[in-house]
Amino acid sequence: MAEMDMGFAPKDPSGKKKKKKKKQSLGESIVSTLFPQKGDSTAEILRKIIFIAALVILVASVVTIISFMWNNYVEPEIDETDRAIVELVNREPTKENIEKLPEGSVNEKFAELYAENSDFIGWLNIPGTNIDYPVMQTTDNEFYLHRDFDKNYLDSGTLFADYEGKITAD
Repeated sequence: MAEMDMGFAPKDPSGKKKKKKKKQSLGESIVSTLFPQKGDSTAEILRKIIFIAALVILVASVVTIISFMWNNYVEPEIDETDRAIVELVNREPTKENIEKLPEGSVNEKFAELYAENSDFIGWLNIPGTNIDYPVMQTTDNEFYLHRDFDKNYLDSGTLFADYEGKITAD
């Protein structure tokens, strides 16, 4: 007669008892899955090391992106340089500063800014946006990549025109 499976495992013919695996907690399971353990094959160790490195790079990238977005999208306070520039723009240009302007270089209403920094060539304002900045031009395009209007270090730099561009007061 055929044997019926009643849920009992057949006996091992060798008579040896099988070792039961110890149940692992969730934390132990995660650790043994992610980190190399004694007895892992070389390929398994390499896979785990590559996974950990990729995980570290991912976390560092996410933190960098969040930090960048936070610094660029949180409304920054107006610093002292910006206040000084706004004051210069709002000031009436003096006759002396207007006379010092090179022929056809900068609009007379910006004579005060030009007197502060002779690299100043104009102002960019786009209504409906936060774009309202001075534009600089010098013989080295990289100079204003990380400098402000006053030529001090500024990570975000200042707007500038290419050194080969011809920009006139008109």
